[in-house]
Amino acid sequence: MAELDAEMSNNLISWQRNGSMRTVYEFYKLDSEMRQEVLKYIKEFQLYEQLTVNGTQYLLVHGALAITCRIKK
Repeated sequence: MAELDAEMSNNLISWQRNGSMRTVYEFYKLDSEMRQEVLKYIKEFQLYEQLTVNGTQYLLVHGALAITCRIKK
């Protein structure tokens, strides 16, 4: 297994502290074909999405951002 850099290692530890076992358990309950579909989805997944609705800009993320930022127009 390749070495994890510090950021990846910290992210993994954080995930483990925040319910990873339930995710892993549910993933392994899926049949092989569905697990492959999930992995394909994850590989194509984007970390965030920027969009504008009625002139207002939004930054969509799965969780919370660790920083406060303003999107420049």
